[in-house]
Amino acid sequence: MTTPLLSQIGAFRAQFADWLLSFDDVVNNPQRFITHFQTLNAKYGTTAQGQEWEIGQPVQHIVNELKDAKKALVASDVHLTMFPHSQWAYKSKADALALNGDRSAAITHMEKAVAIAKEHNDKYLEMLQASLTSLKERQF
Repeated sequence: MTTPLLSQIGAFRAQFADWLLSFDDVVNNPQRFITHFQTLNAKYGTTAQGQEWEIGQPVQHIVNELKDAKKALVASDVHLTMFPHSQWAYKSKADALALNGDRSAAITHMEKAVAIAKEHNDKYLEMLQASLTSLKERQF
């Protein structure tokens, strides 16, 4: 009785294979996040924009693991463009700016992230406030 279910899952995976956006694609070319969904929307007549984690996690990887300052700015700009009301997008931008040595702008963006978290009484508020404090105390 499970064969039809497995067949349906396989069919859906094949049918929508082009919807998948790999982590590595976004890390290698952050603009791919935007163009991927533009292509899908044109093809299927949808208005999908992707999930925030699909850009947020690659940005953090670029900042924290690769430490690629130039690419981090590009990726964080994509994150902020696609999710302009997100505390995580502002945190990504702050992290990228800090990596580039722009302390003042990094603090401004982190303050915005904290303000959004306060507004929504977010459970990550303390973590964001700690990041802001760390930015203010860090020597660049």
